[in-house]
Amino acid sequence: MLPPDLAGTEDGSLTCFYTSVQRIPVHYDLPYIYGNERLHLAESKDGGQTWQRHTGNPLLAGPPEKVAVAGWRDPFVFSNKSLDHILGKDSRAGTYGIVAGGIKGKSPTIFLYSLDPDDITKWTFISSMIRFGHNFAPYRRWGDFGMNWEMTNIMTLYDERRQPFDIVVASVEGCIVTSEDKIVLDQPVNRARRTGRGQMWFHGEVLAGRNTSIGMRYVSGGHLDYGAFYAASSFFDPVSQTQIVYGWVLEEDLPDKFREQQGWSGLIAFPRKLTMITIENVEYSSIESLVDVPGFTSKLDDRGTWAVTTLSITPESRTKLLRGRKIQSDRSLKTTTSLATEPSIWFSEGVAHFELEASFSVSSSTTELGLHLFHSPGKPSLPFVFGSFSN
Repeated sequence: MLPPDLAGTEDGSLTCFYTSVQRIPVHYDLPYIYGNERLHLAESKDGGQTWQRHTGNPLLAGPPEKVAVAGWRDPFVFSNKSLDHILGKDSRAGTYGIVAGGIKGKSPTIFLYSLDPDDITKWTFISSMIRFGHNFAPYRRWGDFGMNWEMTNIMTLYDERRQPFDIVVASVEGCIVTSEDKIVLDQPVNRARRTGRGQMWFHGEVLAGRNTSIGMRYVSGGHLDYGAFYAASSFFDPVSQTQIVYGWVLEEDLPDKFREQQGWSGLIAFPRKLTMITIENVEYSSIESLVDVPGFTSKLDDRGTWAVTTLSITPESRTKLLRGRKIQSDRSLKTTTSLATEPSIWFSEGVAHFELEASFSVSSSTTELGLHLFHSPGKPSLPFVFGSFSN
C-alpha cells in the first residue's frame, strides 16, 4: 500500500501494488523464470469494497534483467528521510518502493526503486540494498536471515526521545533447520529452526554505495515472532500515529491433503503496534555483555551507563473493543476453602476463550495458591498453581 499522504483521498479512493504470479510453483531454490512475477496496480473507489486493475499493468514485467534473482515479489511503498538525504530529494519526490527477494548464490535482499511523484506507475530501479550473504547469523544461538526474503517492509520508528530508527521487517525463508534429534521438549526451538522460515526484524543504517547504489548496514535485530506468525505487512495508522503490523498465522501441523480439502490455510493475526523503546541508565546485563544481547542497540553515555534501545511490539489497543461482556466476581475465601471443593461457574457453557484477571491476598498459613478450571461436568479440572509456600 502507499504511504498515508498518497494512499487515499477524501472520496474513499485507495491504491494498492501487488505481485501477479503467472504460474506456480515459485520457490527460491528453483530456476527463476523472468516474467513469472509481475508488478501490478489496483485501485478502489469505495474504500476497499471493490477493486479495479490498472489498465497499464504490468508496471514492471519482472526483476532487473541484469540481476540473477532467486526471488522477486511482494512490493511495499514507503517514504524515508535517510534515502531522501542520500539522493537529494525533497519529501514529495522521495517516494520509494521495494520488492523482496534474493540474488542467486549470493544473498537475500530487497530491490529498491524510486517512484515518479507525478506518475506512481513509473518505477525506476536503484539497487539491491542488502548484501548480508546467505544465512547471515549475527548472534550465536539465535538463528539466521536465511537464503531469500518474501514480504518485507521498511519503516522509520521513533523512541520516547523522538530519535528515528530505520527498521526492516522481513519474512525469511531458507533458514538453517535444527535436526529433529536435537529438538527436545524442555528446550523449545523457534519456528525458523524448525521449518526454515521465520519472521525477523533489524535496525539498519542506510548508506551510499558505489555507482549510485544504496545499501543498508545491519546494526541490531531479532525475531518479530518466534512462532507461526509470518508474512508480516505494516502501515502507518494516521489515527493512532503509529505503525501497525498484521501477519499470517500458518497451520503448519495440518497435512497437505487436509489443507487442500478445506481450501484455505491459516488466518490473520491480531494487529500489533511497533515502536522503539529506549531504556536509560542501564549498568549491565545478567546474561552477557550488553553489546552482545540480540535485538538491542547499546550506547555508552557520559555517566558511564548505557542507553539500550530495542523494538517494542505490543497488541493494538483497539482490539479490546472485540471483547464481550465483562464478568466480575468478588469472593472472600477462608484459608480452608478452595475452588476445587466449592466450584463456581463464572462463564456460560460454550465459551471458547476468556481472559482472567485476579488479585489475591493470602495469610501466613497459606500453603498453596492457584486455580482449577473445569471445562465440563464430570471431567477432570485443569489446575494452575501460581505458588507454593513453606511456613
